[in-house]
Amino acid sequence: MTWRDLALPAVLTLAGCVEAFVADVAAPVAVVTSLAMGFLLCGRRRWPFVTSVSACLLLILQTRLGVPEDELVVPLAVIFTAFFALGRYGGLAQGVAGILVVDAAVHVSERLAVPSAQDVLWVLLLTAGPWLAGRLIGEHTRRGEELARQSHQLVLEQHQLGERLVADERARRADPGRAARRRPGGGPTPRGRHGDHLRRAAGPGA
Repeated sequence: MTWRDLALPAVLTLAGCVEAFVADVAAPVAVVTSLAMGFLLCGRRRWPFVTSVSACLLLILQTRLGVPEDELVVPLAVIFTAFFALGRYGGLAQGVAGILVVDAAVHVSERLAVPSAQDVLWVLLLTAGPWLAGRLIGEHTRRGEELARQSHQLVLEQHQLGERLVADERARRADPGRAARRRPGGGPTPRGRHGDHLRRAAGPGA
């Protein structure tokens, strides 16, 4: 785990704790949920599915414990970050499953009542929106990494070819008569064959 994994969760956790005391909400509940969400975000690269779903479930639990969801902003930013990480580091199946689980949890929290269109749109905007953004950026990043890998491989092959050419040139300079005496196939050179024909034409006494 690197400082990049810890920096953003630390900032969001600190902002959530400050907001809990500034806003007119139950501060202990808001502080505990902010700490829990920040802790979950530390594993967003390794376990994006667990992080995103758990963060949303904590927000639902926080609402059920008396903290109105429209009073705090930081928990929403945490969920946005978690689902962005789910799209960036998770697979397609994990992303779809995460969105469905969160939608089902919201439906259950409403006591199985049919959610309004506004609620459905809000949940999709909060989950599917950042997930799709992370998905697009992840694909772009992976494509760039693949192109960089291919470029590195091409440079390496060119370097190896250059070394072989230099070695062949040095060997040729070290033994200049080798190419004149022998052909690559091992037979005599055209000049050598011409000399043999002349000797045979001149006869045995030549």
